Amino acid sequence: MADPTIGSIPIRESDEALVPLVPSEHLTIDPSFGELDTRYIYVRKSVADGLYRAARTLPRDIEIRFYEGWRSRKLQERYFYEFLRSLKPLYPTATQEQLHRLASRYVSPPWIVPPHVTGAAVDLTLACVNGPELDMGTEINESPEESQNRCYMDSPNITAEARANRTLLATTLTSQGFANYPTEWWHWSKGDQYWSYVFNTKYAIYGETEPLIPY
Repeated sequence: MADPTIGSIPIRESDEALVPLVPSEHLTIDPSFGELDTRYIYVRKSVADGLYRAARTLPRDIEIRFYEGWRSRKLQERYFYEFLRSLKPLYPTATQEQLHRLASRYVSPPWIVPPHVTGAAVDLTLACVNGPELDMGTEINESPEESQNRCYMDSPNITAEARANRTLLATTLTSQGFANYPTEWWHWSKGDQYWSYVFNTKYAIYGETEPLIPY
């Protein structure tokens, strides 16, 4: 995500509204991130619409379980620097530059335009309707270090069942124009710089923004 190629993609802000995602047919919302910031359910309108459409294409016993959308820059910085500190004992000989690169596989650094602060990115998984989450090979938000790189979308070290579930997730979301960040099977976006890179558009349409409601 910190690749200069991504960061150099121009942004032409569309000024599309941030809207709260609401539970709907085949789409539920996990409440856990509300403890950090109640605005986590906000996403750009076209992102919300794309998720609603994607959810309706799922088999009738499967649903999207949404974890996090918009994220404040303050929270983004907290995530990055906490993860950076956790890497230091694991890579004692790494330089600061190498540690930054390792951290950026998992958390966008705050000196770029992180996808979550634009309202373009979402973290989500698949689950049985009103039931447990499907086996995706790792828990959502497991880092490369925690998962032995099984968090990578194309990791070969997951079961056939987990691979099939990831394929279903990918088919469902790419059909609505979402792009996956390949080090995190749960991270998808639409309209940000990484999405622009994947789909080779001339520019991204969403820059940094904030919901017009109090924390």
